[in-house]
Amino acid sequence: MKFEFEYQLKFVDYYSYVMSHGFFSPVIQGFFVLIALLGGYSSSLKGGSVVFVITAILCYILMWLVQAVFIAVYTLASKNRNVLTKHTVVFSELGIDSKNAYSNGHITWNGVLKVVKRAGSMAIYTQADAAIVIPMRVFGSNTQYQELYDFIERHRKAG
Repeated sequence: MKFEFEYQLKFVDYYSYVMSHGFFSPVIQGFFVLIALLGGYSSSLKGGSVVFVITAILCYILMWLVQAVFIAVYTLASKNRNVLTKHTVVFSELGIDSKNAYSNGHITWNGVLKVVKRAGSMAIYTQADAAIVIPMRVFGSNTQYQELYDFIERHRKAG
């Protein structure tokens, strides 16, 4: 069995991946919650528990808004020509072949750490902070999306 996809990774695809990667990271969530609690605590010294809760929630939301703006600006300002470009990715029994205008490579199934399904994409992690991102729009159907996910998981676990 073989799956082949050719697609243009767009800013929205990459941005959604980076934001969801951060949002589902226990380390980033822990840091943001800690800072929010500290902000809530410092304001509660003057105003009580209701002020603590409101301030903590507002701090948490504000940090995610700052994060969202920073990631958008950083992504638009940096030279991501090898990311925001046309990609061809082939999944086979031997592994994953990936190429674009600037690079090409082969990843064996041992090199796949995990595969993650998100609402707008599938991310195949080859490092803790690096993944092949395939937008949902390139799949012909939800069935094809699920078939690829199952194919990757089966081969990843078999090693």
